[in-house]
Amino acid sequence: MRVVLDTNQHISAIIRPKGHPAQIVRLWQNGLIELAISPSILEEFEIVVHRPRIQ
Repeated sequence: MRVVLDTNQHISAIIRPKGHPAQIVRLWQNGLIELAISPSILEEFEIVVHRPRIQ
């Protein structure tokens, strides 16, 4: 199964390791799903992750 997470879900997975987005990331890490990410999502993630309130 291929899953797309948007930037909010990626950030949520980092901030809340027990939340649903983090569970999806663990499924990907364990090879149970394929995580799909577009260049625009990756670019947005790079911008958001460097915001002071995220760090």
